[in-house]
Amino acid sequence: MPVPESDQLQFCEDDINLMKKTVLAQLASPQIPDIDKSILAKPYKELLSVLSRTIEDGESHMALLIGPHGLGKTVVVEKAMENLASSESDVFIAIRLSGSLQATEQHVVREIARQLDAALHTEKSADSSTFEKRAISDTFANILLTLETSVESRKDKKSTKELPTRIIFVIDEIEKYTDTPRQMLLYNLFELTQNPKVPICVLGVTTKVNIRDMFEKRVRSRFSQRIITTHLAGSLEEFWRNASQTLRIKAIKFVQFGDQQYPKKWNEYIDTLDKMKPVLQTLYQCYFTTKSIWEFKQSCMLPIRQISSAAPFPDPDLFPVYSRSLVDGVEAKLAACSNHELMMVVAAARWVHRSENSNVNFNLAYNEYERMMKDHNIETTTVMANANNANSSHIDSLALAGIKVTKTIHSAAIMRDSWGRIYRTGLLPDAISSSSEINAHNIQNMYKEIVIEDSRMLQLDILLEEVRSLVAGDPMMERLTKI
Repeated sequence: MPVPESDQLQFCEDDINLMKKTVLAQLASPQIPDIDKSILAKPYKELLSVLSRTIEDGESHMALLIGPHGLGKTVVVEKAMENLASSESDVFIAIRLSGSLQATEQHVVREIARQLDAALHTEKSADSSTFEKRAISDTFANILLTLETSVESRKDKKSTKELPTRIIFVIDEIEKYTDTPRQMLLYNLFELTQNPKVPICVLGVTTKVNIRDMFEKRVRSRFSQRIITTHLAGSLEEFWRNASQTLRIKAIKFVQFGDQQYPKKWNEYIDTLDKMKPVLQTLYQCYFTTKSIWEFKQSCMLPIRQISSAAPFPDPDLFPVYSRSLVDGVEAKLAACSNHELMMVVAAARWVHRSENSNVNFNLAYNEYERMMKDHNIETTTVMANANNANSSHIDSLALAGIKVTKTIHSAAIMRDSWGRIYRTGLLPDAISSSSEINAHNIQNMYKEIVIEDSRMLQLDILLEEVRSLVAGDPMMERLTKI
């Protein structure tokens, strides 16, 4: 490939190292250099508007931020909070909760109390009150009472615990709190937004597009129906426009370079990359498979690392190297699975083997997983009891008879995440119908980032016998692959 005319220019080693450091940092960061010009601009502005009305105007709001995994929901939230904190940091408190980190409503209540105490710098001593109490009910009642009287407490100059009048709750994976009886946590938080005295905002972040249907009736009736969504790029041009942001240098950073012509020429060169065949090939592969900007950023790492004073611009021929180096075999995919993911693969393979049907969904695989683990626990307990009877005295056998060594059977909520990750590895392509067999190989992983419903039929790309041969050396897994 001919060397661009700009490559004939000479730049000092310090500028080359600064360029390399700056661009690599942008590629490694989950942040977007200019969110206002990215695919996240619309959801960012919508969320910023909702939060601003709570913080600046004292209004109460609730909203849901919905989008596939890895599509910038956290980036949107953090950028909006950062924007508001720069000018209104002393006016509001942000309470961050997670359905994975705080698995039960009791944990959530404790975490809310802890964050309120930390935000207000409350000392936990014998003579000072805190939001957190010994009993969960007392803790929650204390929090609700404080929130409901926050306006009055600000008028009381003698109050030792003065709350800002705005509180923002950010609940990541909010769908995990819909499994609890009566959904008391969501009900109480949504109920607070109906109180004109308490200007708070409740923001739920989720990948579930049907999250509203998961709310209980009385919770749904209090939801304001405001939904903010993030989307995948709708065209190759839009994908490149967003992906190339992390390769460009902002004009404000030009002054950091000894020769300011270098970042200017660099940006001009980046604008021409999508016309070069190797880069275009990489763009096509990323866009028509995963639509993952992160994957494209990985392809950019090597070309950026290789720039030097002799070649100050990235070599387009190096962009496809990353994708070509990826091992794409079933063996590599299975080896990359975690223990939970491997359990679900084995369970799905067992069900396929029993039913002689190559299609399987999460519900079927999870039922087989429960059955498989129960049988394994019974078998393990029986084997241990027989071994103890053979090698122990009668008294020891009686003492050990009541001891059971069992493997934990994880909940559907935990294993559902593993099922989604298996899908994204390519071990669970979409089920092939008679009308789609011709193009199945090309499109089977096109929508890896979408949310997989429990009833969606997928096609397992490996047989039970193949799984058994690939897990050789793991006694437990070998035993589970035998029916």
